[in-house]
Amino acid sequence: MDRSAETPFDSESGAVPIPKTGEEQGATHIFLHDVVSFEPEFKETATVPGRDRDIDKALVIAGARDLVCISSGACSSHLELLSGLGIGPLPENVIRLREDAPSMRRISYAAALLKDAKQIDEICRKIPSTGGVVLNPYISTPENYLLAKEIAARIDREVPVTGGAPPIVSLCIQKHRVREIARDLGIPVAPGETVELETGDGGMPSSLRPIEEAVDRHIETSGAVVIKSAIAVLTSKIIQVRKGPDSIQAALRRIEQTPGTSTYLVEVMYDVRVSPNIVFHVEPGTGPVRCVGITDQRLSPNLAHHGNTYPSQALTLQGMVEAAGRFSEWLQSESYCGIVGYDFCEYTDPDTGRPSFFLAEVNPRMNGSVYPLSIMAQLAKTRREGKKPSLRAFLSAKWLETRARSFEEMKERLGHLFFAPGKSGGIVPYNTSCLDRGIIDIAVVGPSPGEVRALFEETRKSSLSR
Repeated sequence: MDRSAETPFDSESGAVPIPKTGEEQGATHIFLHDVVSFEPEFKETATVPGRDRDIDKALVIAGARDLVCISSGACSSHLELLSGLGIGPLPENVIRLREDAPSMRRISYAAALLKDAKQIDEICRKIPSTGGVVLNPYISTPENYLLAKEIAARIDREVPVTGGAPPIVSLCIQKHRVREIARDLGIPVAPGETVELETGDGGMPSSLRPIEEAVDRHIETSGAVVIKSAIAVLTSKIIQVRKGPDSIQAALRRIEQTPGTSTYLVEVMYDVRVSPNIVFHVEPGTGPVRCVGITDQRLSPNLAHHGNTYPSQALTLQGMVEAAGRFSEWLQSESYCGIVGYDFCEYTDPDTGRPSFFLAEVNPRMNGSVYPLSIMAQLAKTRREGKKPSLRAFLSAKWLETRARSFEEMKERLGHLFFAPGKSGGIVPYNTSCLDRGIIDIAVVGPSPGEVRALFEETRKSSLSR
């Protein structure tokens, strides 16, 4: 297995082309990258409120012959821009789900398709008559397996699903279980503990005293702790607590306002200098397990993910990649396959004064870094073919605010900054389906981190100018 932190990537882009399980057989991938939320026992799967159209990012991962299902019409100008960069599927391979599904009915893409036999037939007609077929969801759920079974029956071929079977995905979204597995594998985690609260009517906690006691046990280590819901996908909040009664009481009030959550992690909060995200790809069975991307997360003051940057500034990458490789091998032994992301934190050990790291979270799904990594890998490939200067840095911005409300308006504002093959740097917009809400995701690429940061600041100002 390639765990090397020194040369796991294309030296230009910080990424290798994101592998797709079954690609060696020339498989066609059917992308269902709706952002979903589900209970750990998978009793319910639905679109995440407010993110029901955060969905067309799969366009920058798909190959020309792959199929991409989205719930709103793809913008032809955006597809044209991506095509000019060698990115994305053929326009006829973008499949719009019917207007009343899934967001209006608050169900996932897979659930919507399972209710629509005619649209499944439409998808099957676009699948080549030979070669492998793989269902590639944002995160693996039981509904995806049911949909894969329906497609397989129609085309008389096996249709595997990338990601793990529901039980292993369920386990990996439970942060306290991941913490236990990491410790068993010898992977560092932050000092702390799991707290189970008793709940009463309406799922409200009966008493917050166990949380308060856990905070008291750990806050002396560094003067601060974090409290986070142990079981959540995409919607969990991290509560920071500083030493002092006011901060603790404010945290407890926030927890009181979160019905239905009974399991929490209380962990020591260190002064984290950088938080890398390490992406691995796991092949089925005994196939290769390899690192395919290393970036640093861009985090808000409340520790929310706002994008990624390359190259990483971490000093302990070798250990992080090795640790992520060990966890990936364990996942493979549990029949997981596909992309998995690892969030690490690097800090200065107060006892030794040396840089150290710990594992913060495992993402058994596509995560936010995969999309800009895919963009950079493709741009690196086309620039090599055209013998153009290297791109050696990028910055991705999640939900960049803009006054534009359509891609055409965005072109008017920012078209002069769009990346093109003859430029040394520029921006590549994606996730355009949220533009009518005044937000978009972008990747800013260039020859150096300084030039990328300057271009990002220019983009941000132009996005909000009148």
